[in-house]
Amino acid sequence: VASSIDGQPVKGEPITVVGEVVDLSCYLQVGKHGEKHRECGQKCARAGQPIGLVTEDGTVYTLIDEEHDPRRDAQTTLRNTLIEHMAYIIKVHGTLTNVDGQKTIFVQGFVQ
Repeated sequence: VASSIDGQPVKGEPITVVGEVVDLSCYLQVGKHGEKHRECGQKCARAGQPIGLVTEDGTVYTLIDEEHDPRRDAQTTLRNTLIEHMAYIIKVHGTLTNVDGQKTIFVQGFVQ
């Protein structure tokens, strides 16, 4: 709420979803994912490219830290952990937002 515009955050709902961790730049441009793309995906994510989750049915979510200040101020523990889990299947818990079709999960936790 503190970082929202006029104190009004985007409406969200709790969600738990299972999918593969991907670097969104390569996935959305040329469909790269999986073990063969793991090292490239890690390099892209370390360089600042967005990280996402792709479910078995093809739904794509952007993954972002729940807390605003850490994600704004530094490389976060979540981001580093997701980079290490690139190309792995994980279960994510968080808050789902959908703005003009862009689905994002503000991650509160996950398990591999």
